[in-house]
Amino acid sequence: LWSSNDVTQLGSRPKTKLGVMKLLPFTAVDGLAFGATAEAVADFLGPPSSNKLSRKGERELSYANARYRFDGKGHLTEVTADTLAVQFGSVSVPFKLLAAYLKEQDLSTFEKVGFVVSPMYGLALDPAFPSWVTAFSTERLALWRAIGTQ
Repeated sequence: LWSSNDVTQLGSRPKTKLGVMKLLPFTAVDGLAFGATAEAVADFLGPPSSNKLSRKGERELSYANARYRFDGKGHLTEVTADTLAVQFGSVSVPFKLLAAYLKEQDLSTFEKVGFVVSPMYGLALDPAFPSWVTAFSTERLALWRAIGTQ
């Protein structure tokens, strides 16, 4: 079980330039809905520091502490952010406890090439790279399951 020493309640924010990723699994990250266009993301966040195609040919907008990825139709499908914690409703879990939290809360959590992937939360992280977390849309779950199987 997770005590108040392990997680913080809504409203408690770390005093750092990195924030807390607010996640509504498969729905939205920090107020941006999966399925939004690159233009809508730029309108919401301001101009990105970079707007380019990834190695996979998908649009990627880069900001100081986050990358926003779009599918071939131009819809937001992944957000990777450098964050101190992930907020699930009123509970905020620090990155250093996130992998254990996901494994305890989501029994379908699996590992692929070092990533801990939670199908229930639509979240992936590599514990070897502290503070980077990827939230993804429902459509991306199959891709996470397929990593390393080709």
